[in-house]
Amino acid sequence: MNLHDMTIGGVLTNTGDVNMQNRNDSGRLNVAGIAGNGEYRLDLDLEQMTADRITVSGGPVTGNLSFDFDILSNSTVNRVGERVTIMDLDPSQRNSFTFGYDPISLSSARVVYEMVRNPGSGDLEVVSGTNPAIGALLGNVALTHSLIGSVINRPNSPYVVGMAYEDEEKPCGIGSWGRALGGTATANGATDNGVASYDSEVKAKYYGMQVGTDLACFNGHFNGWNMAFGALLGVNQGTTDQPNYLGTTQNSASRTLASITTSDFDQIYGGVYVTATKDNWTVDLQYRHEVTNFDIDNRAVAGNSLGLSDANFSSRANTISGALSYMLPIAETGWQFVPSAGFAWSKFSIDDIRFTDGYKLEFEDGDRKVGFFGGTVTKTYVDMATDSALNVFATGTYYKDFADETRSIFSLESDPDFAPQYLKSDHLGAYTEVSVGANYVKILSGQFGKARQLSAGTRIDARFGDNLDSVGVTGQIRLQF
Repeated sequence: MNLHDMTIGGVLTNTGDVNMQNRNDSGRLNVAGIAGNGEYRLDLDLEQMTADRITVSGGPVTGNLSFDFDILSNSTVNRVGERVTIMDLDPSQRNSFTFGYDPISLSSARVVYEMVRNPGSGDLEVVSGTNPAIGALLGNVALTHSLIGSVINRPNSPYVVGMAYEDEEKPCGIGSWGRALGGTATANGATDNGVASYDSEVKAKYYGMQVGTDLACFNGHFNGWNMAFGALLGVNQGTTDQPNYLGTTQNSASRTLASITTSDFDQIYGGVYVTATKDNWTVDLQYRHEVTNFDIDNRAVAGNSLGLSDANFSSRANTISGALSYMLPIAETGWQFVPSAGFAWSKFSIDDIRFTDGYKLEFEDGDRKVGFFGGTVTKTYVDMATDSALNVFATGTYYKDFADETRSIFSLESDPDFAPQYLKSDHLGAYTEVSVGANYVKILSGQFGKARQLSAGTRIDARFGDNLDSVGVTGQIRLQF
């Protein structure tokens, strides 16, 4: 039915369609409530940001509402944050409804027009906003950074293993170790551009290697403490894949796959560390400087690409991390419980990302503040005949990033009508890690030159949280000379 200008004293129950389209955006429909699963056809002018309007007063809006817009002009406003009210709701009512709409075709690679629900008034509005793929790009970088810092390089102690026997003649010696890791992860987050919030999902595959060398002293050499002082070097590499949609988190049913962003990252880092053990206590502290290079590419699926083709940029970070644990025997079972806690604090900076048409995504310097606590149950089986021991363990750990969101500015200096857009994106937040693994230790007598002890270990990690699902494996080996 055509209801371009009308006032209805009661509730409008729509099970078909309400047509207000007549190539004139001055139409007004006043009703006392809306119910039913129907369609509403309205006129919309994106150049003037004007439209037909439905006003509801005295009753609630319920049901599943679908909207179709007749666009009156091929020209559009080029400013983000412009809005026009489509349905003016009565805030005193319990408005419980869902809504959808056909994608607005004049959306571009930079500015998109979509229907959202105003978080303050609750009204339905069409707004001009930054392309969600721009926000998703920030989400990609923020989540990838968070993955590298909180998962791949999560607070992890250097691989220093105590000697299985006391050597009074040589309490100190050089130890060298290596660690290899790999895994997959799916990370989720939201980016807010001040108009609406957009989901990001990044799927990553990663692998890396870490090596270290230290001077380790045992037998309580430092006033009853066993200590090691060393340096480490590491590399990480990986790929990410991210779909970008047109549409907000409020209206996921109307989202359309617009483009796909892929990236490769290569990280190299170096640092120093110290570990100490005494009685049942273990503590470690380390510092790392990290440089990560990104190669990012965006491919259009529907509409235009973002103007990113093999764009390169880098980030730098300085990280201090540490951990403390204490071993508790479980009765006389041979099992032990080891509670632990620790932290990792990073300061990072990210280069600007420049698009082919002059736009720029500029990142503010940020930080990561990861804290964790957990516990391990473990038991060691000693084989005196082969001078070796096998240790098995299971660990549960809770991690949380307490830092603020990653922030950036999307701008175009050459266009005064395009106001800079201030974006902020979530990091991983909190997640739980469950691990199982084993460590092997063997006393050596000439098998590896002057090495006195061989240590090796492997573990499997499963990580899960509101924003993360990940599986990883780690293997490590150490020779103590």
